[in-house]
Amino acid sequence: MLVDPPRAGLKEGLAPLARLAARWLALCSCNPVTLARDLRSLIDLGFELDALEAFDMFPQTHHLEVLAWLRAPAAGAGPG
Repeated sequence: MLVDPPRAGLKEGLAPLARLAARWLALCSCNPVTLARDLRSLIDLGFELDALEAFDMFPQTHHLEVLAWLRAPAAGAGPG
């Protein structure tokens, strides 16, 4: 599942989204603060952070895109 939430992050949509993720969740973010918050919540739900990749899509600005790959928990995960 690929998710690209608004700058404010996932918030209330995080738990329902986590239930839908089968094997992998790719989370793209333009805000490191909300990404860290959402990653903490996903890890608490049993997801495992597999990789983080940063992309400087707007050179010479403070904007940065980050892609996080998370492995869904085996228990309770849907078909893959």
